Amino acid sequence: MLVPLQCPAQNYAWGKPGLESTVAQLAKAAGAEVDESKPYAELWVGTHPNGPAKIEEQTLAEYLKEHPETVSADKAQQEECAKNGLPYLFKILSVNKALSIQAHPDKKLAEQLHADRPSVYKDPNHKPEMACAVTDFEALCGFLPLSETVGNIRETPELQELLEASEEAKALLSDEAKLGSVEEDQQKASLKILFSSLMNSDADLVAKQTEALKKRLEGESDLQMPNKLALRLVNDYPGDVGVFCAYILCYRVLAPGQAVFLGANEPHAYLLGDCAEIMACSDNVVRAGLTPKLRDTPTLCSMLTYRQPSHEGAEFHPGNMLEGRKSGEHSEIYAPPDPAVTEFQMERVVLKPADGSYSLEPSSYGSVVLVLEGEGSAKGGATSASDAESDAATKKAKHETDLKRGDIFFQPCGSSLSVEAKSDLIVFRATLKGAF
Repeated sequence: MLVPLQCPAQNYAWGKPGLESTVAQLAKAAGAEVDESKPYAELWVGTHPNGPAKIEEQTLAEYLKEHPETVSADKAQQEECAKNGLPYLFKILSVNKALSIQAHPDKKLAEQLHADRPSVYKDPNHKPEMACAVTDFEALCGFLPLSETVGNIRETPELQELLEASEEAKALLSDEAKLGSVEEDQQKASLKILFSSLMNSDADLVAKQTEALKKRLEGESDLQMPNKLALRLVNDYPGDVGVFCAYILCYRVLAPGQAVFLGANEPHAYLLGDCAEIMACSDNVVRAGLTPKLRDTPTLCSMLTYRQPSHEGAEFHPGNMLEGRKSGEHSEIYAPPDPAVTEFQMERVVLKPADGSYSLEPSSYGSVVLVLEGEGSAKGGATSASDAESDAATKKAKHETDLKRGDIFFQPCGSSLSVEAKSDLIVFRATLKGAF
């Protein structure tokens, strides 16, 4: 059975305008009014208080408190959800220009930041996340190898001049022994000096060097990465130090169906395109560039892992592109590669009319389901006696329903679900890691 949800769109400045945005298109398809003059950046599906899903006039969180049997058969999980809501937050993003240079804190730091500055960091939870491309999707994800960063610095006079205004960075750039070290700790220490010096640069000097960079790059023909990206960033964010992160962070372009995992304390910035995103239920962001919002540069520079692609734990480096694990003929499951991250996973189902009816694995935890593209139908039902006997929980649910773009549902734990396409259909399902 599926319980229909109404979910809010967020109008952040970096979103795509009006109906150019997939978020706006989904919202309109679900019956919402769209203001063509506004950017539509994110569609939230979950219980986070900053953008809660609703079932008619009731929030999803309230519904789950009243019907804990729809969350899980496990009493401890029921109680945890009643206290804190769903452990995951699912989103659709439509990115028109770069998001901030940012990272998300681990649990310990999140608790500290929330205790110290609750008006800025509004919850005590960590926020590891994973993004699966819906269109071609550009992002900066994690640090480049130190050797590549140093090469970029030496080929970019504006960046080198900016860094050499810092005595510590200037000394490091002339120390070939440290820059050439193969020791991970030394590489991380060197990268921290370079990144921290850059992000703490004098604002007037940043303005001067970004303008010089823009003038030089506009005068060159056949620009390649990272110069091509830097020029785009300086046009969108003139005078912003984050422009120079194009020379320090890994640039990736994900094809539809490819994903990246962004663990705690890893720098990143989404740049352009649409994606489905799943994360632990938090809204904590530490920013230091490419943003008009509050910057917390000291915290960002101190919290980062400075992990590079060759270091221990490289399998968790956010520059790695992930493929989904096949689950049946028509679906793929995306789960965090880090075993310590247990809050979420998502499934992408792609069906054509000729494929017939396709059954999804039952989930041992309550899931959210979103129809991204196409039309079809769904059939579902209770698979446990307690579910079947819960009249209140099923009153607003449909055991058979038509599916169309923009539809969003809550699927109770243990319930069956099969889908069939009338036109090419793409459905995302999100839940607790390991629930199916």
